[in-house]
Formats: sequence, C-alpha cells, structure tokens
Amino acid sequence: MPGAAADIVASACRLGLEGVIGKRRGSAYVHRRSDDWIKLKCVQRQSS
Repeated sequence: MPGAAADIVASACRLGLEGVIGKRRGSAYVHRRSDDWIKLKCVQRQSS
C-alpha cells in the first residue's frame, strides 16, 4: 500500500512518539535484530 507507511509514521508523530519500527516487505520475521528491520523516525536528529 503506497503511502501507508507515511500515514503510520505521521500518526506516531502526532501521538508524540519517536517513530516506528518497520520490516522490509517480503522479508521473513525473525526474533532478533536484522538488516530487514528499519527505523522510521519522526524527527531526524544528528548525534553529537
């Protein structure tokens, strides 16, 4: 669904959340961190 991810992130931002975690489409679910999990943040900050 194009645009669905943007709508979900926008909703999270309106709720005051930092963002959401997503999984790349077509990848298998695993019970650990992997490169298939992506962070979709509300605010892009640079670490100091």
